[in-house]
Amino acid sequence: MKRSPFVLFLACCLLSLAAVCEAVVPPGQVRVTFLDVARKGDGGGAGAQADDYLRSLERRWGRGGIGDAIVVETPERCVLIDGGLWTKGRAVVLPYLKRRGVARLDAVILTHQHGDHYGGLAEILEALPAGEFITNGLAHPAKAYRKLLETVQSSGARFRVVRGGETFDWGGGASATVVQGAGARGVSPDDYNNNSLVIRMTFGKTAFLFAGDCEDKEEKAILASRRDLRSQVLKVGHHGSSSSSTYPFLRAVRPEIAVVSVGEGNRFGLPHREVLDRIASFNCTVYRTDLDGSVTVVSDGTRLSVETERARPVSAVTGKPLKEEYYRFESEAKGLLRRKDYAGAAARYRKALLVEPGAASAHSALGYCLKKQGRETEAIKEFSAALPGDPCDSYANLHLGLILMRRDRTRALGCFEKYLDCHADTHWAGLAREKAGFLRARKGSELRKEGREEEAIQELEKAVALAPGNAFAHLQLGLLYPPRDLEKARRAIARCLEIEPEGRYAAEARRVAAELEADR
Repeated sequence: MKRSPFVLFLACCLLSLAAVCEAVVPPGQVRVTFLDVARKGDGGGAGAQADDYLRSLERRWGRGGIGDAIVVETPERCVLIDGGLWTKGRAVVLPYLKRRGVARLDAVILTHQHGDHYGGLAEILEALPAGEFITNGLAHPAKAYRKLLETVQSSGARFRVVRGGETFDWGGGASATVVQGAGARGVSPDDYNNNSLVIRMTFGKTAFLFAGDCEDKEEKAILASRRDLRSQVLKVGHHGSSSSSTYPFLRAVRPEIAVVSVGEGNRFGLPHREVLDRIASFNCTVYRTDLDGSVTVVSDGTRLSVETERARPVSAVTGKPLKEEYYRFESEAKGLLRRKDYAGAAARYRKALLVEPGAASAHSALGYCLKKQGRETEAIKEFSAALPGDPCDSYANLHLGLILMRRDRTRALGCFEKYLDCHADTHWAGLAREKAGFLRARKGSELRKEGREEEAIQELEKAVALAPGNAFAHLQLGLLYPPRDLEKARRAIARCLEIEPEGRYAAEARRVAAELEADR
């Protein structure tokens, strides 16, 4: 049967609408996802499409291992609160929205003007239309923030500045209130953390409190306002910093679920031990993006359910997830380690290991603390205890290898090569290659002295493959290749002289070069 053009057009429209609405949550539900935008990596794909300035910002800020991005989905609306660092907008947030079938954002909310919150928003607004862009209205001198404001203007989104007390209708029975905006008493305009937009969303009998990077000054202002703060779900302020989540504030919120957005191994030692202890005193379950990946909380108006992107590490002893008490000691130890208090950090790691004796990362970190104190025999013991639980542990393999170079070269070589198997593209891979090349070259030299020339050549060729700048290995090959291959011998000696024209091996290399030239 022939169909009219109008019917075909209508069918296409319905199909397009279905594609756009595919991920809308069902009536009677609200879905809130705290995205893991503080994770390491993920920046490559986005960086290719970002300008050099934004890529440099990502490299500088990304080492911090922090950031926020929260997606709120109701039956009628989709709202984004913050966008993580620069490349995380395209690398993490947009792929998630695409998987959820989100083709338009009803609102984008920026809690405050710090790069780990606004960095990814420009790329998101370039890719998706948004109804409005909501902010606290403060200015910021950074070029990247000016770029964001230009993107907002060109996107067509309505620019809206909100204050404490304003409300939003997020559809499907969900509504939100600005608990606090910029301008709290005693807070200067350039104190961006304490000018965060703090937003409380309610749905049925459940409530969520999104605290931005709110610190103690803003918390005091919020408590003075006497607004209702009671919320089952709390986005922990300032990534779990000790400057936030004071006891009076937590007592007013009384959370049952707390989510900390923080990256693994971040340079700030977050979340801080004292914050985790305060939260634990309310019998609250803590989820962390460094341990759980992205965290999704679903409310039906009465009950809450939680989904995590990945399972937490398990104990090598019990086979169960590591206890929360372990993470509290570990968090305190990381803070001390960041301050180079190696003795204090070692004491906390020992306490963590009393809670979870088989925790590989704690054994490894304790080994590092002991090494920094010059206690190498104890460090060897801890690094060796870490590797059965995590054969790829970077600290254990690298630092154990460095210690064993003076004690057990064969075992040291195994550590460096295991490090390279697991972490070939990391910052310290160059050091591991250099040391592995050195050990291979020494082994090749010893085999040469024993008359095992073919085995020696194999070792030395492995050495130069690992460390092309190893002049000693090139010299040894120049001595071994004749009479097998004079041309290869000449190249090896030339490379030795190129690396160290006046080094310790230069005189012997020139002598061999002269002999090889005489044999032409």
